[in-house]
Amino acid sequence: MYKRVETWPDDADGEVLRLLAEGGFDFSVEVPIEFNVDVEQWPPTQALLAELRKQYGDVECVEDEEGDRFVQFIVTGRVSYDLVTSVQRAATELAGPFGGWCDSWGTLA
Repeated sequence: MYKRVETWPDDADGEVLRLLAEGGFDFSVEVPIEFNVDVEQWPPTQALLAELRKQYGDVECVEDEEGDRFVQFIVTGRVSYDLVTSVQRAATELAGPFGGWCDSWGTLA
């Protein structure tokens, strides 16, 4: 296994990693990781979308069946605590001036 489960912090990201590990997730391969940026006001500004595109490439505005609305981008890499938290931190710094933050991610791989 990539990392001992009990070494992940006791926070939301550590919990997701534990759930992935329990499900047999292969942490040794690169996979697409979806990150979600929430915003105070919907729809997000074009300026925010442009900044996210500069940093992460394609972005998508998502409005799901449950009423959740967010901007999503994908980073391909090996899922690790350091990777997901550093991308969330960077995306939050970028989105902050536009009333946005990034604190959720997932992978379908």
